[in-house]
Amino acid sequence: MKANRTETELTRQNIVLANFMELDMVYDSLNKMMTWTELESGNSYFTDELSYHNNDDWIASVCRKIENEGASVLVRPNDSNGFACKIQISDNRICYGASFDVREAIFEACVQYVEAVHEYDYPYSEGDEYYYDVDGTIFFGVWDDESRYHHQEFEPEYFTEEEILQLVREDGLKTKFRPKSGTPDPICSPCNLYGTTCTQYNCKKS
Repeated sequence: MKANRTETELTRQNIVLANFMELDMVYDSLNKMMTWTELESGNSYFTDELSYHNNDDWIASVCRKIENEGASVLVRPNDSNGFACKIQISDNRICYGASFDVREAIFEACVQYVEAVHEYDYPYSEGDEYYYDVDGTIFFGVWDDESRYHHQEFEPEYFTEEEILQLVREDGLKTKFRPKSGTPDPICSPCNLYGTTCTQYNCKKS
């Protein structure tokens, strides 16, 4: 794999291809992880088990689907003693991957193709903090498998910290907030940001 590709980016790219291949996505609340199920085989995988980047059969299935959509997938040696993969979308649109590992070159080009043609993407990256609305209550979250599931299933409205501060100023904390989780004495994010007091959800500053 490319030395500069992080594990987070690799996970995101595998998810892009899993969506493209129409794996059934279900959130496993017991393990707090997403499971991805192949409809034909019934095989299920956790997100960190998705293997389009290092499994010949997986990436070959992606190439077949791309070709079924009318694009051509061409792989050849390049001038750097490595390999190049070119996916021709149209006369003036080409997705290109290059690597000393032929599978890596194909993987890179396939991800580019899916992102260009199908635009599977998410508003945040793994570990990003964010705020979102559920039935009038603003929740704080950290982007993970559960976030991806909620994004695709419910399409929630998202807020920046600046927008939350504006809500606090305008609404006087009448809006409900869920505190940040994982701390013994949770503080509502708006309280922490704005330095005020509220009575929502047993806020530490109540």
